[in-house]
Amino acid sequence: MSTEIPNEGHKKPPIPTPAKKVPAMNIERRGDRLYQVINLHKWFAISSLLLFIFTAAMVWVDYARQWKGYQRQFNRMQIEKANQDKAKASASFDRAKFDQLAAQLKQADAQMQQHEADIKQAQKKIDDIKAKFYGVNQNFQFQKAKYDAKKYEYDEAFAHKAANVNKVKAELDEIGKQMDGYAAQRDQLTLDQRAAEAELNKYVGARNEAQKAQADLSTEYNRTQTRLNTLNPGLIINSFRNAPVLDMLNASEKVQQVILPNLYYDHPFKQIPRVDRCKTCHQGIDVKGFESAPQPFTTHPNLDLYLAASSPHPTESFGCTSCHAGLDRAVDFNTAGHTPHDEKQREDWAKKYKWGE
Repeated sequence: MSTEIPNEGHKKPPIPTPAKKVPAMNIERRGDRLYQVINLHKWFAISSLLLFIFTAAMVWVDYARQWKGYQRQFNRMQIEKANQDKAKASASFDRAKFDQLAAQLKQADAQMQQHEADIKQAQKKIDDIKAKFYGVNQNFQFQKAKYDAKKYEYDEAFAHKAANVNKVKAELDEIGKQMDGYAAQRDQLTLDQRAAEAELNKYVGARNEAQKAQADLSTEYNRTQTRLNTLNPGLIINSFRNAPVLDMLNASEKVQQVILPNLYYDHPFKQIPRVDRCKTCHQGIDVKGFESAPQPFTTHPNLDLYLAASSPHPTESFGCTSCHAGLDRAVDFNTAGHTPHDEKQREDWAKKYKWGE
């Protein structure tokens, strides 16, 4: 028997003695740098904060333009007027007539339920006629295209006295006869459809008339309500789409301009197109109903003569500065070139807008 100890040649190596811990030197105080890192962190923090403040201020200054304040004010005026129009429409709304039409509509619906099978049959007949009409009309269009091509061929043959002119004429007449046949079928299907619709109208006519009368009765109220919803979609929507940076998407507050045709500024070696931006602030200039509003929202006098689309001097062609002068591209009170009427207005403008020559 062997006396060797198993795995004697595979002993684990001894664990080394831990190194003595040496305290780290304070690199902030050993004097081999020109600056203290802690101070560098402070200056980075201060400069980052200043950069953020200046960037936010720059965005705000760009956002808080004078003309945006005018547009917000005019929007509030429009909302107020829309509410007044809605109140008038509501006051003039004939509730008794509306209730009477509602009763007629209910009665008509009851009668339609009694003739439900007849209505389905009449509607199916109309759908079948429309399907046939579509096919016949397609054949008519194809045949007409052939006729036009053959007519050109015949005209050329006739003009040049070709030998096959009679043959081409016979082919043209045959195509024309087929085209007339499709046209006759189409006319007959049109008459059939009218008859079928008249048959259907006996069952649904009363309901359709009541619905139309109800819609006509509430047209003005619905119009004012729709306009009010357009002008005031809600604080959240308005705030979001007109917010800084986000206003590039679909802002309601934006510069409004008209590029005037054939009107230019003469510059050395170049003509610059005239671009009127007056309506950016003068929001009510071509809107009826603001004749008594303060400036810059007053409606222009004589809309039938000036600015209106149907007038001899529409905004799209004449703009404002072609008559009133001023700087067409400006959207600021002072740079637009406003001129006071008298000394009192000059003093008021100087105080309110810091106006100057």
